[in-house]
Amino acid sequence: MATRNTQAGSVVLEALIGILIFSMGILAIVGLLAASTKSAGDAKYRLDASQLANQLVGQMLGSINRSSPSAQQLVALQNGFGSPSGPAYVAWLGNVTAALPGASAVQPTVVINATASSSANAPSSQATITISWNAPNEAPGAHSYTTIAQIR
Repeated sequence: MATRNTQAGSVVLEALIGILIFSMGILAIVGLLAASTKSAGDAKYRLDASQLANQLVGQMLGSINRSSPSAQQLVALQNGFGSPSGPAYVAWLGNVTAALPGASAVQPTVVINATASSSANAPSSQATITISWNAPNEAPGAHSYTTIAQIR
């Protein structure tokens, strides 16, 4: 009579368990890669929103007529940049919708207010710019960037 080996098939079982553990590790690495790719995309959109907001602040600073009274400067800023029908705002809005996905769903806001100034010769306004966007398959306005700038 032949004796039966009680460990028959254990090598195959060990190999299958090893393949399973290896496969789980590969899937975890693929998941990490997908998460890092999404984070890199989010960072790019935040950078684009920051650059667009800073571009508008630069345009505001360049448009100020320093020889006019502060009330006129404030009105000019509000009409040109703070109003959705302002020419500078409309041109800038085209750049925003071209650069950020879903930015047209929630229109960017530009709020310009007068602020107290330490000098009568240096009028000051505060501009608050908020830009919202969403990646595909996200709710409108899922991400936003807000900046506040002093315009003198």
